Amino acid sequence: EDLNVGLKIQEGVIEGMKDDWLRWCDSNGDILLTGKESADFEKKRAEAEKKHAEAEKKRAEAEKKRAEAEKKRADVENKRAEAEKKNAEAEKKRAEIENKRADIEKNRADKLEKELAKLKAQLSPK
Repeated sequence: EDLNVGLKIQEGVIEGMKDDWLRWCDSNGDILLTGKESADFEKKRAEAEKKHAEAEKKRAEAEKKRAEAEKKRADVENKRAEAEKKNAEAEKKRAEIENKRADIEKNRADKLEKELAKLKAQLSPK
């Protein structure tokens, strides 16, 4: 059975020694890693994955803080709008009370004017 492996000369450092090395390769000519190279590669991959996860966690925390700040801003805006609405309602009630007071005052003045006209009519010579 064909293992689809071959040999290839590669210049490099293996276990601290720089030289031309006879290396195993696959059918595409890609070098097969030694146990140490494979472990180092896996370690670097795991470290990169850990850094990526930490960066993602920091990004998520920053997004959470941004969302919390936005919620606080919206809450403040809602409270301001509610206070403004209450002030408008109070102003409307004050205006209604003032209108009622003015109507009462006008009715009183009209009534007094009629009474005065009646008294004048009674006092004037006929």
